[in-house]
Amino acid sequence: MDKPTDEVNYEVLERKWRSFFRFLDVNDDKSVSEDDFRNIAERLISAYQVTGNRAMDIRQALKGWWNVFKMEVGSARNIATEEEYVRAVKSLFMENRPVFLAHTKELADSMHDAIDVDGNGVITRGEYIKMFAIMGVQNTGYIGRVFDCLDLDKSGVIDRTEFRRAMVEFNFNDSETDNKGYLFNFPQNNNSP
Repeated sequence: MDKPTDEVNYEVLERKWRSFFRFLDVNDDKSVSEDDFRNIAERLISAYQVTGNRAMDIRQALKGWWNVFKMEVGSARNIATEEEYVRAVKSLFMENRPVFLAHTKELADSMHDAIDVDGNGVITRGEYIKMFAIMGVQNTGYIGRVFDCLDLDKSGVIDRTEFRRAMVEFNFNDSETDNKGYLFNFPQNNNSP
């Protein structure tokens, strides 16, 4: 994470950033917009049959996720293409890593809150797998292995600290071999890998 800018393997990082973008493009229109994030929120709420305050919390978490995404892109528009996203993230990574780190942690917190559907402060294996199923990823064996990598203390749940660490690793680590590669091949809604 502390490598000088000219020693970073940007090919690996860009591939990871692209995979994350494609994961968020839930309607597969080659762009990500606030509507994609609303769609994710409504899918979670519907799948878990959440109502009331928790449904509002999930919508807020996804709105926060969108706001961080939009900050990374730096666009006044409410839509970003894959190229715009990767270019903006790479620029922020190269020019202001502390800000990118803060955005990554903020994004991780919003994602954690959205996936933690019951609001108990941790993500269970079931919540994690269901989130990916909602996003169209059906490879539960792979998702389970990713969950195991994220559950650093092997408690059977992913707390906020573990999730933040994983997002930081995803956005900053340019190694393809750490964590058996699971964290660095973001699952796509075409059921890969």
